[in-house]
Amino acid sequence: MKAYYQDETVTIYHGDCREILPHLPKVDLVLADPPFNAGKVYGNGQHNDSMAKDDYLAWLASFFVLLPIAMTEGATAWVMNDTRWIGYCQTLLDQHLTFLNLIVWTYGNPTPASQRFAKTWRPILLYSKGEKPKHFESGAYPLSPHPQIYWNPSNTIGKLCHDVWPDIPKLVGGFMAQPEVLREKDGTFSHLAQMPVALAKRPISTASVTGDLILDPFMGSGTTLRAAKDLGRKAIGIEIEEKYCEIAAKRMSQSVMPL
Repeated sequence: MKAYYQDETVTIYHGDCREILPHLPKVDLVLADPPFNAGKVYGNGQHNDSMAKDDYLAWLASFFVLLPIAMTEGATAWVMNDTRWIGYCQTLLDQHLTFLNLIVWTYGNPTPASQRFAKTWRPILLYSKGEKPKHFESGAYPLSPHPQIYWNPSNTIGKLCHDVWPDIPKLVGGFMAQPEVLREKDGTFSHLAQMPVALAKRPISTASVTGDLILDPFMGSGTTLRAAKDLGRKAIGIEIEEKYCEIAAKRMSQSVMPL
């Protein structure tokens, strides 16, 4: 199986993750943000993102069944999806892995909505292979506004990270665009759903150690790989759209960003 890109810590594969996963070494952490079935075009038509409900759930199931095969014992899987589908994701994942948390990433910057409330958060499911994760640093981030209540001397940092993450804004465009937003030469977005590097770093810092192998089976523009590389981990990314493989490969060739 030929890699699209490879360096000393990162490997990128171009293709359907369901076909590639069985051939990979077992990983220590999975960060997966699969398509939301929202009508976008992926892989020059290779992936239909406008499926009927049952077809989409069957597609998710065909991916989730591979996760325990790809993970080492005690590895964690962090799975994102839209609020429309996250309940189904949890039901499917419960068949294969051990549920740990439903995390709420509340990012603000809502997109205006018609006949419904605008969305300001995204769910992240956390699972482990086996009864508990082999590594979990719950005190990695000082999120609580009440440190005198949440202080825990047993944690290396001191303050407990809870299951609501309000401190990471989503990436936006226009004059408010953050420096990390990727753009083409004509100024258009390189990826319409680019993940903030800070969001990818949190699971990696929490549930892996230096040298661990991280997997992103829906790599997109390579944010998870960038975060893993910055944190001293190894990483594998899989992406069905070759355009994004090229973008991610360019990001990997950049120097490591400061922690």
